[in-house]
Amino acid sequence: MLKPMEPCMSFFVRRVSNRAFTIVELLTVMAVIAILSAILLPVLGGVIRSGEQAESLNRMRQIGQWMQLYAQDSNDVVLPSRFDYRGQRFAGKAASLPNSRFTQFDVEPSAGRGTWADILWVRNCQAEADYVTSRHDPVDPSDPQLFRVRAPDSMVWNDPSEAQNEGFGTLPDWDENPLRSKSKDVKTSPNSVGRAAPVPYGPGAGIQDVGAPGYFAANDWFRWLPDPDLDGEPWAIAGAIAAESHQEWQRYWTFSQLGNTSKSMYLVDSWRGEVIADSSLAFDMLSNNFFAGQVDFRYEPTCLMLFLDGHAETIAPFDNIAELEGVRGQANPPANPNNWDLGRGLWIRRLVEGY
Repeated sequence: MLKPMEPCMSFFVRRVSNRAFTIVELLTVMAVIAILSAILLPVLGGVIRSGEQAESLNRMRQIGQWMQLYAQDSNDVVLPSRFDYRGQRFAGKAASLPNSRFTQFDVEPSAGRGTWADILWVRNCQAEADYVTSRHDPVDPSDPQLFRVRAPDSMVWNDPSEAQNEGFGTLPDWDENPLRSKSKDVKTSPNSVGRAAPVPYGPGAGIQDVGAPGYFAANDWFRWLPDPDLDGEPWAIAGAIAAESHQEWQRYWTFSQLGNTSKSMYLVDSWRGEVIADSSLAFDMLSNNFFAGQVDFRYEPTCLMLFLDGHAETIAPFDNIAELEGVRGQANPPANPNNWDLGRGLWIRRLVEGY
């Protein structure tokens, strides 16, 4: 009795299986996908930035621990932001070879001249040092040991296009450098054309830094330099103001000398280099001065800071250094400390009480 119905059923199934989507249905699906993408992509981007921020905080805390170990081995001395050991009888291993890979005019950090990153790289990153020495300098292949004594720099290790010079290019796992941010640098100096050496060796943030891991910059209050009148390195760097900082030569600072280690800034996110001047200009985010605004709010809109007691914080946006330390860092603050506006209570300049 059911057999006469079978042709109709098979025809019905065939008609249904051959039915295509209409234009209206396709447009509806595309609109739904677009709406979901608009909702989810910012969320995904936020998750990625949060992950980078968390990893960068961990790296800063690790650096803080290495600083404490350095102090324990060095009679309580704070890790120098930069140093010039040229002419010293015992210069040590860090930066004991000149960095011939810098290519901006005559910029070539000579042996005995370097930054905090060189010291920690030599002391704490030997596995990474062994890794990067496998890549020789094509200009000077006889010197494969450079990065056993110096932290690797983006003048060599990050020019993704490899269009600048033979031998420049991205090193695998470069973003795992423990002395750099997990987040990448996306800024360059306003008037920068081509490559430029990072602070303290040049104005910083040349095109070779775009896409490289962002810098952690050390507070240059902690520099150790010989007297410039005796052929020492001039202390002034990009963004420095002489009247706002100490000018003592061959000065090491110890933790016991400092007034408030939990509020004294040592590192901050920067797009200019491994050192930042302890001057208001470097922290002036609204100025049009070429050397102003060196802090990088790379976590939209926050940045990270490491303090001398080893803890790291997320710092909300600010326009100038007065918002951070109030009048305490000024050369002539009000006579009565009870009348001081301390801003957020951070210490960046004049870190020693009564200095």
